[in-house]
Amino acid sequence: MITYKSRFLTRSEVWFDEEPHHNGRADWLLYNFCPRSVPGTRWREFYTYLIDLTQNQEQLLARLNEDTAYKIRRARARDKIVCECCDPTDRRIADQFEDVYNSFAAMKGLHPLDRARLNSIISAKALDLSVARDPEGNALVYHAIYRNEHRAT
Repeated sequence: MITYKSRFLTRSEVWFDEEPHHNGRADWLLYNFCPRSVPGTRWREFYTYLIDLTQNQEQLLARLNEDTAYKIRRARARDKIVCECCDPTDRRIADQFEDVYNSFAAMKGLHPLDRARLNSIISAKALDLSVARDPEGNALVYHAIYRNEHRAT
């Protein structure tokens, strides 16, 4: 569960099958990707893929659409794209991610990154961050994943 200030309210988010450890600090409790409805709340059904990430790279690639797998191999071999995991606790990395995100958001008419929320996810050690770089080392795209012990999205 993460907790952060959202404009005027303190907001807590419960993810997946976590149990909320609500200690009276939150004005608002939001459930994300819960596997079942929570009594007394509004909810909507959703569908998603579940992928077993304990499989090896070949098994994972075999499950992809053939065109998608080809594009990944081509990006590595021909375009020399390198993917790497980042340390989101490094302020410089978080700042770079925010810059790239905000540029994308502005182009798409989305809200800028909520840094308080991001910092809360980082503090909870629930953020995996990766980046794809061109041969010169320039960041092309970041990928942010919220995860707990059993699930990721």
